[in-house]
Amino acid sequence: MRLDSTIPDCAGQCTEVSSAEITGELDAIAEQLSQLVVKAADVLKSSTVRRKRDRNDVERAKRKAAQYEAAVKELTIQIPDVTKTCPEAPQLCVTVDRGSVIERLKGLYAVQRNSVRRLITRAYWRNTGRTRRNDRLVRQALALEKDGLAALAELPRFAEDCE
Repeated sequence: MRLDSTIPDCAGQCTEVSSAEITGELDAIAEQLSQLVVKAADVLKSSTVRRKRDRNDVERAKRKAAQYEAAVKELTIQIPDVTKTCPEAPQLCVTVDRGSVIERLKGLYAVQRNSVRRLITRAYWRNTGRTRRNDRLVRQALALEKDGLAALAELPRFAEDCE
């Protein structure tokens, strides 16, 4: 938006990145991770040694899974559908740093993966007295986290807002 004819428009070689597909992928990964947390909680719930504390932990894990999914969606909605980057932008353009949003999303994916791992580890401990490090749900959570990190790497951290 130009204020008058003496103020230049954002010029130079600008690149536009469509973020809509990436944010959709990030939301889908969060949903799948939440579903894995619920499955892991159900594995703990069905363990042979049941304790009141485990029942409480199962319910808390399920609530947190829904909260994590909502938190990811709150963060991804802050990312615009199209991000414009203008390295030679004039001073009237403002550079927006989305690093904090990206870092929070990374953290949320790690927390969900760790929740799956903790719940599965506890369930195996209750059943066998040993832990199991190579569980299918844990591998799925790790793969989803890696997919989320790869999608986040595609988002530009800095963008120019020239409006």
